[in-house]
Amino acid sequence: MKAAVLRKYGVPQVLRIEDVEQPIPSDSEVLVKIHASSVIAGDCEMRRMDFPLMLKIPLRIFMGIFRPRAKILGQECAGEIVMVGSTVEHYAVGDRVFLTSGFKMSTNAEFITINPDSSSMVMTTMPSNLSYTEAATIPVGGLNALRAVTKMKLQSGQHLLINGAGGSIGTMTIQLAKLHDVVITAVDHQSKLELLTSLGADHVIDYQHEDFTEKSQTYDVIFDIVGSTDFSRSLELLKDHGSLILGNPTGTQLLFAKRRGRKRGKSVITNTSDYTTEDLINLRNLIEEHKLRPVVDKIMTLDEISAAHEYVEGWQKKGSLAIQIIP
Repeated sequence: MKAAVLRKYGVPQVLRIEDVEQPIPSDSEVLVKIHASSVIAGDCEMRRMDFPLMLKIPLRIFMGIFRPRAKILGQECAGEIVMVGSTVEHYAVGDRVFLTSGFKMSTNAEFITINPDSSSMVMTTMPSNLSYTEAATIPVGGLNALRAVTKMKLQSGQHLLINGAGGSIGTMTIQLAKLHDVVITAVDHQSKLELLTSLGADHVIDYQHEDFTEKSQTYDVIFDIVGSTDFSRSLELLKDHGSLILGNPTGTQLLFAKRRGRKRGKSVITNTSDYTTEDLINLRNLIEEHKLRPVVDKIMTLDEISAAHEYVEGWQKKGSLAIQIIP
């Protein structure tokens, strides 16, 4: 099968399209023929091995200390089940599914094996009203957004600020938070502001011309997806008992942010990635009820994987970038 293989860390051009052995499912796995996958910021970070030190060390051990062990990147996809292990229940050949493969990655390829009962992978049947390319961009961004909104404990009329609102997580967060009837301020590049307003943002800020931390407006919740703002100033902008959610915390923040927040009477949350199948089913239901929709900026092919990584690293992506495996 064709796959985008990473054999050394570095720039997007280190990725190579190679013919690799097609995986064979065990008794507890299904084989999914991938119709579409995606490229997300986390794939680019993995390719560069660009993480805080406390994450980089275990990831280097897992991936390969000096060079990766021929890893296939990609963390989400949509496709069709073409083989089912003898002990697998609830799935059959022909089921259309979408999934996140967790640290197994391997979705930038033509096939993948998945254990539906694994705690590190999340899969369910895909929304009936989406194409494969649309469904493939939902799991990682949608699950992160759903967990973040759940932890926000939003109440009607509260004020939420989302920094980095124009990516795959942010565009989902706006829509999910709006279901709670809150006032949303979305911060991102000027080119994305019209989209953010159409998704439900009440106020938008172009970070190139305005610094929201210099304003006097305070918020009940701040969701800093990109981690580009001053931590102390963000805490100051929170109302009493407000919450700061860090979508991309530094190593220092992972160690000390929660304690610093408590000293100021604020809550700091650094983990929104505990995915469950129930959460993915919830996202599917919201999409089928037309309460949530994917935002797909570009659709590229597997042969264009290096260019896709370059585009995602440019931070101009609106929503998600899909990789079409089967035309």
